Amino acid sequence: MIPAIYVKPFDLDYYPTDFPPFLPFIMQLKYEIGKKKEYPRIWVYQRGRFFIASDDYPQYHAYLESECPFIVGIVLGKPDHPAVSKVSGPFRYGQET
Repeated sequence: MIPAIYVKPFDLDYYPTDFPPFLPFIMQLKYEIGKKKEYPRIWVYQRGRFFIASDDYPQYHAYLESECPFIVGIVLGKPDHPAVSKVSGPFRYGQET
């Protein structure tokens, strides 16, 4: 798990909430995060003290909108950030559990 304050999107100007087709998906993810306590995994890579989410924008924004203090991330590469908790792996392709 990664504290949400350390996860940033690759494109700072892209907001999937601006695109109506994404809204039902984001609302479902917010429900799962907030009510069901089910957390989608986001693929990230570390750059300095931050983790960059390059493709999972709807999931990233659902975490932000639900005000979840952490993000469940699958880190590409070995994380060396002191705030990261519960490191598992490495995983082979198709085995990210």
